[in-house]
Amino acid sequence: MGFCIFNNIAVGARYAQKIGYQKVFIIDFDVHHGNGTQHIFEQDDSVFYFSTHQYPHYPGTGDERKRGRGKGEGFTYNVAMSAGSGDKEYLYVYQDILPGLLKRFRPDIILVSSSYDIHARDPLSSIRISSEGISGIVRSIISDSTKPIIFALEGGYELEALGASVRITIEEILLI
Repeated sequence: MGFCIFNNIAVGARYAQKIGYQKVFIIDFDVHHGNGTQHIFEQDDSVFYFSTHQYPHYPGTGDERKRGRGKGEGFTYNVAMSAGSGDKEYLYVYQDILPGLLKRFRPDIILVSSSYDIHARDPLSSIRISSEGISGIVRSIISDSTKPIIFALEGGYELEALGASVRITIEEILLI
């Protein structure tokens, strides 16, 4: 629908399964809902899709009531964030909601669609995450996991904020 030609994280999830990782947990922090990723996996109970995104916002999907379909019911979890949401709101989700979902699903690998258009300086969103917030989100994702975690850069449209956010992510990963 305009931003991605190939769904990198979906390809990565299926590849991970092909090489032996049976249960894949996808975390998607992006100002836009990953409607394609959700659609690909919404009937699959071997892939859990977790998304935080500005809602309503392009592409207009990601309603919190959407939890998967059929065999995949309960393996999709959308957290619709209001315009103006910042560190406090996001850190609540990543520190208080996400850990329980990870514990319940017990993935073999975690893939992260990391799009830094959630940064306060990004021109395409009304989400207000600071650099410290980016650090807190990444730290929350990696803090308790003994499973492999792969971060895939998915976007960000303010180059200085994008570069700083990628640097912060790498620094947090190196601390573990």
